[in-house]
Amino acid sequence: RWDKDNVIGVQNLVVQESEWISGSANPTYVSGTQFTVPNDQTTTFQVGRRIKTTQTSGTEYGTIVNSAFTTLTTVDVEMDSTNLDSGLSNVDVSVL
Repeated sequence: RWDKDNVIGVQNLVVQESEWISGSANPTYVSGTQFTVPNDQTTTFQVGRRIKTTQTSGTEYGTIVNSAFTTLTTVDVEMDSTNLDSGLSNVDVSVL
């Protein structure tokens, strides 16, 4: 127990159940490397952050290379293997 200066350490455990933050926005497919989401979500869809998509081809992974807000947030991605497709239905972002 450490209690110097009346500060006592608390051993709280934080459990992260997933390495992905579930996508709450409905993505709209634009192209094989781009999608949009409503409102300003540039803080969620940050450059360099990893994504996990659900689309016609299945679950695919990629990295955000650009994110900009005008009337929608437009997100440009570089996918690991298969590009985005018109069946895009969900985008999760990595915790880190």
